[in-house]
Amino acid sequence: MDMNISTLVCWGLFAGLYASTATEVAVVNLNNTEADKPMYCVTWDGIRVSDPLYVEFWASANGGIWEPVQAGLNPAETSWKLDENGYFNAGIGVIPGIEPDSLVVFKVLLWTRADSARDAYYVTQCLWTQATGTWITDSQPASTPDSVMLQIPYNVTIVLEPEPEPSTMALGFLGAALLFAWHSGRFGPACRSSRKWIAGASESRFK
Repeated sequence: MDMNISTLVCWGLFAGLYASTATEVAVVNLNNTEADKPMYCVTWDGIRVSDPLYVEFWASANGGIWEPVQAGLNPAETSWKLDENGYFNAGIGVIPGIEPDSLVVFKVLLWTRADSARDAYYVTQCLWTQATGTWITDSQPASTPDSVMLQIPYNVTIVLEPEPEPSTMALGFLGAALLFAWHSGRFGPACRSSRKWIAGASESRFK
């Protein structure tokens, strides 16, 4: 009986020590399939284009520092390419520096035609507030993350700027070339003479 009590006390002390040292991290389900919010890239008149799209997520608590959302325990994996239907699924998203089971502001960045959101001309964002889940990462055996869905509020979309028509571009280049040639005197002797004659006629009128 005394041995059983001692054993229970030891296990209790061990459990208390483990609970005080266990690593808990904030987590979310890192996908847009659960919320069914595919993301798109369209032209200015609403036609969808197939340019590759990339996303990354950030989180901030109480107006603090924005922390990147990473895939699992890999801090190097913080951005993902969408499939042809506008979806992605990166498994469990871990948010270092954020308290588990807390209410935070999330931000998604969507971009195209660049290697990163920082370098992209075409980039857009969406912000919303939601709670995170919890994951004990160093438990033995490994615990199942008590995660939550990313509550993306709408279909984030990039709208490309209209490109000038080829005829408009051609006229623009032609006009620039003619203006340059006129100012540099490249129209030949006849034009130069007529310009000098006009200047002389103008001077004679005011003498």
